[in-house]
Amino acid sequence: MTASALSTESANFADDSFFKQDSYLKPFLENDPVIFDLDDLDLSVSESENQQHQIINNAASDSIAQQTSSESTVSTLNSQISALQAQLANLSSQFSDYREFVKNSFPISSASPPPTSSLTASSNSQPDNNAPKSDYYFDSYSYNEIHLEMIKDSVRTDAYRDFIINNSHFFKDKVVLDVGCGTGILSMFAAKAGAKKVFAVDNSEIIKKAKENITENNLQDVIFPIQGKIEDIQLPVDHVDIIISEWMGYFLLFESMLDSVLVARDRFLNPESGIMGPNRSSIYLTGIEDYEYVNGYVDFWDNVYGFSMTSMKQGLKSDAIVGVVPGSTVVMDEFKLVSFDHYTCTPKTLDFNVPFTLSVTKNRSCKIHAFLGYFDVDFTVNRSSQDADSNDVSFSTGPECTPTHWKQTMFLLDSPIDACYGDTVVGIFDCKKSSSNPRELDVTIEYALIPADYTSTTTDADLAALMSSLNVSVTAQPQGPINSNGTKDQKYPPSSNSKEFIRSTIFAKFPTKSQLFLVK
Repeated sequence: MTASALSTESANFADDSFFKQDSYLKPFLENDPVIFDLDDLDLSVSESENQQHQIINNAASDSIAQQTSSESTVSTLNSQISALQAQLANLSSQFSDYREFVKNSFPISSASPPPTSSLTASSNSQPDNNAPKSDYYFDSYSYNEIHLEMIKDSVRTDAYRDFIINNSHFFKDKVVLDVGCGTGILSMFAAKAGAKKVFAVDNSEIIKKAKENITENNLQDVIFPIQGKIEDIQLPVDHVDIIISEWMGYFLLFESMLDSVLVARDRFLNPESGIMGPNRSSIYLTGIEDYEYVNGYVDFWDNVYGFSMTSMKQGLKSDAIVGVVPGSTVVMDEFKLVSFDHYTCTPKTLDFNVPFTLSVTKNRSCKIHAFLGYFDVDFTVNRSSQDADSNDVSFSTGPECTPTHWKQTMFLLDSPIDACYGDTVVGIFDCKKSSSNPRELDVTIEYALIPADYTSTTTDADLAALMSSLNVSVTAQPQGPINSNGTKDQKYPPSSNSKEFIRSTIFAKFPTKSQLFLVK
């Protein structure tokens, strides 16, 4: 286009008549469905087909009348008519489907109420107008892959099976509630152990497959699947004898499903004799030196084929990292941050803020690249007894144990800690539900390093009092042995007043760092 032509055409833009030309009123796509007003279209399949079939038949009759009668001509025309009618029926069906697709994809009116579940839930429950339309958490458990991963985790599934089957004498004729039943595997274990009734509850669409699994194994007279939130559903019994649930998430508390299990406990469990499986869970912390991870996933971005891409490191040290960490990377003892008694804990106590100490156990200098979190769970039918039973079951997700689908949770430090044998890290570990998404966790770790030579020579009375309150030695302690029930004898959480000692004594004397992590 020349400059003069361009200027002339541009000048015409100010004239309304320019836009009234027919050439500019044609859509880019001829007969584009997007420009149709669906409500103005009469696309009734039955009427459309009858009218259009009549048009074809009339046209065919006219054509036949105008043709010289001959059997071959009539036969040919009839064949053509049949073909056209078949094509028309096919196109009508396709367009009807397309019309429905457009309506669903681009809703014009919101007057119609959303569909409701037809499966059992409380008729007295009121809808939460502030709740999201779709809870991604329940949606994520609607697919096979996640259940395949969990069931194939033999540490997990074997523990539940052994607890239930080995205690068949206790499960016999009992009423059981399975919270978050998934495929129904735990419910079927309970039925096999002799339970009288099992109520299998799940809020995701997997409940439909669980029902099929139950029927396929002829357990429909024992197991009763219910779709709905445990907070909303009603059971046809006042109390249940046993609650089983595989609720654990990464770092134990990710996904916040324990909150729902505690609701089930308070609503349905027999308060005097009811049993929970598992009945206890604990979270541990240790320190690791992991050059392989740091070199392969963090420092890798410093030199990528000769280019620096350090922007790719953003977020690597603010999001907790879930992965299988080799036991050989552990360079510190472990500390039990918190332990939950599932009979007495409350949702409020699942947020915790506790002091901790970790001592270097390797007889050499090392770099502490990260703190590492993991958990243990315990199962027993002896609600009141502290004595171990041969049918009790425990498992650990620690780095020195068989890997599970929960793996471990790594809190990668902004800067590694240079440490030697006997050095002690003292800190405060804060864990709470994320304010932006309560199924995620906000973790803040404040810490300082106390050199071994300082702890061995100081006469600081406050430091001695701190160490005494934490119930640890000022020198490194070896990692505890595995005890008879498969867990480790370790240090227990100190009293809450130790946090004041740490802030006023340690953080005031030694360089202190604080780092925020998101477990998601």
